[in-house]
Amino acid sequence: MRLLLQCAALCCALFATAVQARPFTIDDLMKVDKRSVIGASPDGRWLVITVDQAPDKAPRFDYGALPQYAARRLYKVDLTHPGAATPLLAQDPEAGYTASAFSPDGQRVLVTRMRGHQAESGVVEMATGAVRWLGVGLDFSLMGRTAQWRGNHQVVAIVNLPERPHFVFRRGWESMAYRSAAAKVTAERGGPSVLTIGSGKYLDAGAPGFQRLLVTIDIDTSKVTALAQGEFLDLEISSTGRFVAAYKYGAEIQPRAKDTILGGTSSRRRDLTVFDLTSGRSLPGCDDCDLSSFLMAWAPRSDRLLVYARRPDQTPAEGALVLVTPEGDRLATRRIDQVRAHLDFTYEGFEIPRAGWVGETPVAFGRPRAQSEGGRDTWLAVSGNKAMPLLPDTAPARPDRIVSDASGRMLVIGDGGAFRLAGGRVTALDAVTAAPTPNLGDQGRPAMARLVGGEQLLLRRRDRLIRLTAQGEQDLGPAEDRALIVTNTGWSVVADRDRHGVETLQARRGNTRIDLMTVNPQLAAIDFGDVRPISHKGPRGEMLTSWIVMPPGWRADHLPPMVVIPYPGDVFSPSGPPTDARPGAGYTTIAASVLAGHGYAVLYASLPHDRFPNEPAQGLAEEILAVVDAAGAAGLADARRVAIWGHSFGGQAALSAATQSDRFAAIVCTSGIADMVTRWGNNVLQSTPEEGLPFLSTFAYFETGQMSVGAPPWAAPERYTRNSALFQADKITAPVLLAYGDLDEYSYGQGAEMFAALYRQGKDAKLLTFWGEGHVVNAPGNVRRLYGDVLDFLDQAFGKGGSGQSAQTARP
Repeated sequence: MRLLLQCAALCCALFATAVQARPFTIDDLMKVDKRSVIGASPDGRWLVITVDQAPDKAPRFDYGALPQYAARRLYKVDLTHPGAATPLLAQDPEAGYTASAFSPDGQRVLVTRMRGHQAESGVVEMATGAVRWLGVGLDFSLMGRTAQWRGNHQVVAIVNLPERPHFVFRRGWESMAYRSAAAKVTAERGGPSVLTIGSGKYLDAGAPGFQRLLVTIDIDTSKVTALAQGEFLDLEISSTGRFVAAYKYGAEIQPRAKDTILGGTSSRRRDLTVFDLTSGRSLPGCDDCDLSSFLMAWAPRSDRLLVYARRPDQTPAEGALVLVTPEGDRLATRRIDQVRAHLDFTYEGFEIPRAGWVGETPVAFGRPRAQSEGGRDTWLAVSGNKAMPLLPDTAPARPDRIVSDASGRMLVIGDGGAFRLAGGRVTALDAVTAAPTPNLGDQGRPAMARLVGGEQLLLRRRDRLIRLTAQGEQDLGPAEDRALIVTNTGWSVVADRDRHGVETLQARRGNTRIDLMTVNPQLAAIDFGDVRPISHKGPRGEMLTSWIVMPPGWRADHLPPMVVIPYPGDVFSPSGPPTDARPGAGYTTIAASVLAGHGYAVLYASLPHDRFPNEPAQGLAEEILAVVDAAGAAGLADARRVAIWGHSFGGQAALSAATQSDRFAAIVCTSGIADMVTRWGNNVLQSTPEEGLPFLSTFAYFETGQMSVGAPPWAAPERYTRNSALFQADKITAPVLLAYGDLDEYSYGQGAEMFAALYRQGKDAKLLTFWGEGHVVNAPGNVRRLYGDVLDFLDQAFGKGGSGQSAQTARP
C-alpha cells in the first residue's frame, strides 16, 4: 500500500510539473539576465564575473547603443577557496559597474560606475571590496587601452570628467536634449540655432573635437596628474615604464573621389605622442605619420616603439612599419623598408598589421620588399638591412599565437602544429591548442594581437592542461573542453546551460567541481520547444545547415506557421544553433523564444548570398524560400504559411524578399533600409558632431561593406535603385509592419519612406516609431508594445491563434 501511495505521489508531482510549465512570453524576456565578461587576475587567484541585469531591473535606457552598462553587476570568486560568487563591491541599484584592468599583483582592479549621466572610476581592493573613487572616469575603450598599470601603485589613463563620459553614452541622452534645446532657441528667441559642417576648403568649419585628459593616477593617494589634453584614444606604456605612447585624433582627412573607402577609413589623422613619465615632458616627432589603430608595440627591454604609419594621402597598403625611438627631447623615426607588411582586416574594415618584437628584434608578417611578385607571406625578422624568415619551414604558415619572452625565446601555435624555439633549437609540441585566457581591459588592439610578449602559454594537449614556458612545461591537470576561461593555477570556469536556458557557472580543477553562480533560475518553469537542424543545399549546391526553433507542444499533424529570420551572410554551424535561437537568450531584437512560445516555428536560414557581386538584394527570396521548403519537407512547419521578420541588414533583406515573391503572408521590418540612395548620405547629426561625422563609415557600408554595392550612387545609380525595396514597392503583396527608433542613426527616415510608398498605393501597412530609441528597441515598455503589435499582426496574417499551440492571449 505504501508503494502505491508513493507512486501516486510521484505521478501527482510529475503532473503538477507538467501543468506548471508554460511557454516563454515577452514578460519572461524582460527578466532575462546575461552573463557577460569573465576575467582572471594575473596571479590566478581572483575571478571577476560580469552580469548584465535584465531590462526590467535597469534604472534607465538612455545610454544609446550600450543600455547594458546601466545595470551591470560585478561579482568575484577567490580561487584559493572557491565558492559561490559574491559582489565585488557594494553596488548602488541605480548604477551599473564595469571592470577594467587588474593590477600586476592581482590585488586591485579598476572599475567604472555609470550612475545617471555620470561615469566615475575607482580602484577596488579584491580582498575586502573597499573602493577608492578617483573623481575622473576612464574613457570608453573603442580601439585599444584607455588605462594601463605602471607597477602596482600607479595607473596611466585617458580620462574624462564624470559629467562628460564618452560620446557613445552621451549620444543616447544628449541627442534628445540637443534637438529640443536647438528647437527651443529658434521657437522662443528666433535663433540662431545652427550646426555647421564643411567639405573641401571648408573642411575645418565644424565644431572642435572633445578634449580628453591623459593622466597618471597615484593609487595610494588618489592624486590625478594631467600630462596632456587632446582627443586621445589609445595608450601603451614602455616595458621600462619610463615612456607612454598615446594615439590621438588630429587634423581632418577628406577622401579623394576615387579612393576605396573601407569601414576603418578614418576622417581624422591618428597622431602619435610620446611622454616621458619621469619628467612629464612630451616628445615631438613623427609629424607626417597617420597611425594604424592596431599596432603600438614597445620592445621588451629597451624604449623602442614599433608602429605602422602612412602619410595622410596614402592608402593603408602604401604604409610601412616605423621604428620610433626617444632621443633626448625628440622622437627619432626610421622606416623599416625591408618588409612589406601584410594587412589583415577586421569585419568592419580596420587594417591590422601583424608585427611586434622577438627579444629586441622587430618582426612582421609579410614579405621582403625586394621580393618580386609571388611567393607567400611569412614572419620575418629584421636585422640590419635584411629581413630573414623568423620561423623554420615546419612552422604553421599563419600562427594563431606567438608568445615571445624578453630573451627572444618563442612559443608558437597554429593549425599546422606547435613548437618551442629557444637558443636556435626547435622542439615540436604534439596535439596542442590554446586555452582561453581573456584579460579584463584588453579590448581592441591588445585582443587582436597574434604576436605577444609574455613568459607562459596555457595549452590543451588532448585531455590535459599544460603551462608552457620557454624553459619547459608543467601539467596542471585535466583540461575542460568547454572552458570560458582558464587560470594559470589550473582552475577552469565552465558554463552549463540546461534545456530551459538556466546557466550554471562552475569552477573545475581535476575532479573538483564547485558551483559559482546560477543565472536565470526562473527559466526552469518555462517549456521551450526543440531547436532542430535542417540540412539543405545552398545556392551553389553546397550542403548547409539552418536551424528551426519549434513551438512547445507542436504536433506533426498540425504543423505551425513559420517565421523566417533572414540575415544575408549568416551561415550557421551544424554543431549548434545560433546563440539567439537557444533557450534563455535575452536579445530584444528578434526573440525566437517569444515567437515560438506564441505558437510559431522560427527559422534561422543560412544565406551565403554571394552569387551576385554588388547586388545585395538579388535572388534573396529564392534563397530564403529554398530553406523554407527544406523545413517543410522535413515535416517541421507549414511551408504554405510563411512570414518574414528581419532586423537591420535583415530588415533590408525582408523588404527586398517581399518585392520578389508573393509567398509571404506578412512582412516585419525593424530598423531596415528601404532606400539606399537617401541612406547613403543621410547621417543623423546627433549631439556630438565634434566627435567626428560618420560619413566615411556609411560610405564604406554601402560601397565595400555589408551592402557592398561597389560604388557611390552617381557611379551606379541603377544598382542602387535595383537593390532598394522602395523602388520595387509596387511588387509587394503582403501586409507590412515597419518599426523604427527616432534616434536610429543607421536607418533614420527609412521607415517613413517605405510607409509612404505603401500608403500611396493603398497597401496594408503599419509604421511604429519608438521615441527615444535607437537601432534596437530596449526600454521594456517599448519592447512589450513592439512584440504585442508584431504578434497581433502575425495572428491576423495566419489566422487568429497562430498554430493553436501555446498561443498567448494577453496583449500589452
